[in-house]
Amino acid sequence: MKLPVRFTYGYAKGRGAGEQEAAEIKRELEASGLFEVTVKGYEWTDFQKRWASGELDAYAVGWVADFPDPDTFGAALVGTGSAMNTGYSNKDVDRLIKDSQRYADRTQADRDFRSVQQTVARDVPVLPLWQAKEYVVTTEDIGGGQYLSDGTGVFRLWSLKGI
Repeated sequence: MKLPVRFTYGYAKGRGAGEQEAAEIKRELEASGLFEVTVKGYEWTDFQKRWASGELDAYAVGWVADFPDPDTFGAALVGTGSAMNTGYSNKDVDRLIKDSQRYADRTQADRDFRSVQQTVARDVPVLPLWQAKEYVVTTEDIGGGQYLSDGTGVFRLWSLKGI
């Protein structure tokens, strides 16, 4: 292998802090001399087409959970044919995701999700760069707090219930 490793990092122009994030990723990766990163911005629809077709070497796309269950990340991010078009495919992961979906009591899916996490950690098909955190604090007199935030910044106040 010839060093530095060269690749292009694509991002969506004009969407949030994508350009600044790309510049920081480039700076951090090139600091050791191991990588040489070319940063290229694309208009949103062009960016979507390029990442979906596998044309980009590397790119960042955000994902927000829409409900408090690990399955919101499983099939969408690491399942074969995922919404994020990662190109990752693992028959064991697909089987575990499908098996986990059969449980109405989501606590029973814990073992399947742990196995998915172990396999994904070994294979590294996606690499989380950062994660935003939201906190909800309630008392034992208030139920539904786990459903209050969906990661979009809009609180679902109708989900709160007095007990």
